[in-house]
Amino acid sequence: MESKIKELYIILQRELKVIELINETEKMKNSFLVKGKLFDLSEINDELSKLIEENQKLENNRVRIINEIKEEKNMRKDNNDIKLKDIISIIENESLKNSFQSLYEKLKKEVEEIKYYSNLNNELIKASLEVIDITLKGNDLDMSDIDYTAKDRNNFSILINKII
Repeated sequence: MESKIKELYIILQRELKVIELINETEKMKNSFLVKGKLFDLSEINDELSKLIEENQKLENNRVRIINEIKEEKNMRKDNNDIKLKDIISIIENESLKNSFQSLYEKLKKEVEEIKYYSNLNNELIKASLEVIDITLKGNDLDMSDIDYTAKDRNNFSILINKII
């Protein structure tokens, strides 16, 4: 089983690298959106798609190995869904267990950031499209329709269009 655990660790390390790249790409996408460069997103979206595809392959390998470990250790869960925490709990080698725990925390942090930037980017795209729609319909925005005091979760100023 130890060889499967080590194989899983290697896959998780690769997955972390890809997830870090996805996170950086989402941040870059956010920067383009904040600057209003909607039409420059094509290359970023292409790169993001490739990274997500690569991550999916690693994810499939991870699930396969976890299932092999689950069968080998006769692990059962009500929903048959064994999580990484469950695998960490059965690792006997303390050094390997700590390495897994550290890797798990890094993965968790990166995924949370990706979720944050992805949601923020979706909102920025939605707001930009609504502004474009308003502009195309000939409605002008008044300066009083914009809130310059709003802050995001990192306490950075963001513009909020009150019409939208």
